[in-house]
Amino acid sequence: RQDLFNKTSASISITSPGISIIKAQTGIGKTEAILQLMKYSDRPFIIALPTHQLIQQVSERAEKNGIDFITTPDIKSLEKIDKKLYSEINSLFLIGAETEVLEHLRVYNKKHKTPAIESYINQMDKLYSCNSHIITTHARLIYMKESFLANRTIIIDEDIAPTLLQHNYISIEDFNSILNLFSANTSVLNFLHTIQGHCNSNSEYFSTSPFFNNYSYADIVWKLIRDSGIRFSSNVMRFFYASSFYYDDKKNCICFIDMKHLYQSCRYTVLSATADEQLYRYNYKKHSICFN
Repeated sequence: RQDLFNKTSASISITSPGISIIKAQTGIGKTEAILQLMKYSDRPFIIALPTHQLIQQVSERAEKNGIDFITTPDIKSLEKIDKKLYSEINSLFLIGAETEVLEHLRVYNKKHKTPAIESYINQMDKLYSCNSHIITTHARLIYMKESFLANRTIIIDEDIAPTLLQHNYISIEDFNSILNLFSANTSVLNFLHTIQGHCNSNSEYFSTSPFFNNYSYADIVWKLIRDSGIRFSSNVMRFFYASSFYYDDKKNCICFIDMKHLYQSCRYTVLSATADEQLYRYNYKKHSICFN
């Protein structure tokens, strides 16, 4: 346990950006080490965990240690409030528009003034305006802005790769709708025609440059998709971030590797027994990576 504490302490003391992966088995005192470092740190921590259930468990232990912190709310808690709203939120996740969920809730709450939803919004607003320690999920961490993470100590409990790297798809029906929607945009059409041409000729994976890799351009694309009135049924937004594709003729869809990025300007410490060194070194070549 002391060895784990020392390695974690050494990792978070490094000021340069990069990824430190510390081999740490379950049950050897990861949570205790993290909480002790949090308790005596002047720098705010972000602790990312795989599930909300683990957030609850770690939060209880943090309270017993007298640590001041906030947690990110669970979107699933809104299902009992309004099933139609929850279905709309799930649709946003389905098409890869996760960053639009909070704005969707704001619009809804202006009309309906629901205490539970207002509480959710307030919790999220507090998250980005406070300087407290934060306990969140892997899924929430990867959508936090670079500027927000830059001045915080980031510790990821358990391997985050399954959240970062996912197999996804866009249906041919949605693909054709995108073709029509962006028929006047030469840049988008060139990207789509490149993928279409390859998928028409074979079913093997191929790679090309992603259409965009920054959220500012994603906002423009999202507004066109949102305002089109088309009801998409697959992950059209994340499709534009992908660089590896293949055509699945059995499911009649274009599959792609959906790889979320870790910011090169931030320092991440990952505590995991299962993190694969080759996977991290291959997919995050531009990062300084250290395995302990």
